[in-house]
Amino acid sequence: MNLIKELLSKYQSLKVTNQDLKDQLILLIKNKTQFTLSNNQIKINNQTIYLQVPPIIKTEVLINKQELLHLLQEQGFNVLDIK
Repeated sequence: MNLIKELLSKYQSLKVTNQDLKDQLILLIKNKTQFTLSNNQIKINNQTIYLQVPPIIKTEVLINKQELLHLLQEQGFNVLDIK
């Protein structure tokens, strides 16, 4: 029974971490580009962030991609790429 609780607690903390990552990314993008994203425009899979936004916003984010990745990694988020 404890094994199941441990497994579920891992997924619960992962969900919180993804939400924290989305919140932090939204804040960083707003500071760098002046565009505001919502949580449903960001998907996270295998340490990669996928943005579902209009091309103009995606271009601005990709211009600042390296800096955004660096800032996220400094804050303890394990992110390898933004697409």
